[in-house]
Amino acid sequence: MLGAIRRLNWGELVGETLRLALEELARHGEQWLAGEVTADWTERYGRPVRYDRLPRGGDALIRYVLRVGEDCMRSLRGIHRDDAPPQPRDLPQLQILRQI
Repeated sequence: MLGAIRRLNWGELVGETLRLALEELARHGEQWLAGEVTADWTERYGRPVRYDRLPRGGDALIRYVLRVGEDCMRSLRGIHRDDAPPQPRDLPQLQILRQI
């Protein structure tokens, strides 16, 4: 039971942290960000990530968390490419996302 709660909390934490980082990026580099996100990101990060919206069941939750992790890595790698705007690299939300 505790393991399931821990996974759920981490899934919610990482997803919500990425969502907030994307919102911050949109305020400081909207045109660049539009070319980085995929259509399904709106479904995952278009509204707050809450436990009652996460997939049910162990395998579905694990797939979701892995997908969010891949999206995080894509965002963090993308913001450090040469074509990315330099100002958003030091945004607080991105620093938090890197730490998590």
